[in-house]
Amino acid sequence: GLAGALGLPPPRGRVPAHLAYAAAGVLELGAGLVGRRAPFTRAMVGLMAVDQRVDASRIRRALGWRPRRSFAEGMEHVRRLRELGVA
Repeated sequence: GLAGALGLPPPRGRVPAHLAYAAAGVLELGAGLVGRRAPFTRAMVGLMAVDQRVDASRIRRALGWRPRRSFAEGMEHVRRLRELGVA
């Protein structure tokens, strides 16, 4: 999975999106009151709660676009960046 590709442990469980969204709202409010950043936000929950797959066939046909890296190569690149403390 994604976690393994990044050299991270797999998720231990699941949290329903509506609970994560509510928790993020509380964290954002609390963090704002003390002048800090929330560890996760409602925007982050919104991105994680939906499938992020896209069909690139149209741009491939229209513009001849090709990704620079395969998914596996991209995950390896991100893993290396994390090791360097960049990502």
